[in-house]
Amino acid sequence: MYNECTVGQLAGRFHVSKYPTLKMFRFGSLVKREYRGQRSVSALTNFVRTQLVVPVSRLNTPDDIYSIDVSLFQY
Repeated sequence: MYNECTVGQLAGRFHVSKYPTLKMFRFGSLVKREYRGQRSVSALTNFVRTQLVVPVSRLNTPDDIYSIDVSLFQY
């Protein structure tokens, strides 16, 4: 976590124009979508958990598609 008062170029580098702004990095690269949810521990935890979900699932039968928990996907 950085304080813009002490790291002046950071906001410009990552296009931060308002505070608080949360940016997520995956494998050292900035993820394009910003977190825009609540600033509570539970909301942040849920967001991070959804980001850790494996994006590909094996479906053994066509009916398996109905068992996918779509609440894990944020559009």
